Amino acid sequence: MKFIDRLILKNFIWRIIYFVSVFILNVFIARYFLATGSGWIYYIISLFSFALLFLGFCLETAMGYYLANGTISPAKLASFSLAWVLVIAILCFLMMEFFLKGDFEGIPRLTFIFVALVYIAGNLLITFFSALFYASKNFVTPSLVLTIVNIVVILLIPKERFVGTAPIFDNYIAKIYFSSFLLQGIILLVLFFASQVRPLSLRLPSFYDSKLLIKYSLLAVITTVISFLLFRVDYWFVNKFCSAQELGNYIQTSKLAQIMIL
Repeated sequence: MKFIDRLILKNFIWRIIYFVSVFILNVFIARYFLATGSGWIYYIISLFSFALLFLGFCLETAMGYYLANGTISPAKLASFSLAWVLVIAILCFLMMEFFLKGDFEGIPRLTFIFVALVYIAGNLLITFFSALFYASKNFVTPSLVLTIVNIVVILLIPKERFVGTAPIFDNYIAKIYFSSFLLQGIILLVLFFASQVRPLSLRLPSFYDSKLLIKYSLLAVITTVISFLLFRVDYWFVNKFCSAQELGNYIQTSKLAQIMIL
């Protein structure tokens, strides 16, 4: 079997393992929080995911491309990724501190700020460093890390259903679930620096390199936003015209169907 064929097969197998863990995690979250609770969690995640399209600016596509062809070094791209995530996290925190004066859609203010920051920062790290690993022809590490963390979260979910009177997002399982994204991102960051950045150092790209990244990513942003709206815009219509339980059932079905398609 050719080298490239083995790489493709390895990527395919590990992506399947990862998506199986995602499928099981979604089932356990839905079983614990029931339709109303899990649907609300996934609806809020859809809002965060839409924001991520602009906050991440699809830079992973450009970083993967320029790392694969050797134009920009791993150290520069890894440092750029870390700096970008830190800046975005700080800006998001300041915006929520300034504009968010009360609860958001029934979610306590401090809780919303917490879940927003850990989800956004975590997913940016996951997206950027997974792309860098793939461009380095390492398809195992990202899927392995994400799968292991998913399994840990699955094992922590109680067998009984959530019946608390406190807001869903104040429940410790919800906080663990959102925090798991940040944990996954941090692990990938550490592993990439440890394996690909020799000697260990922080080196930001030059102005010319940064222009290359932004220019390449601009085209990807347009197509990604269109694709996102095609797959997720229906959530907003369902939320407007249906009950919380109906929204939960709809999003659960939609997410499981999309996982099956993948």
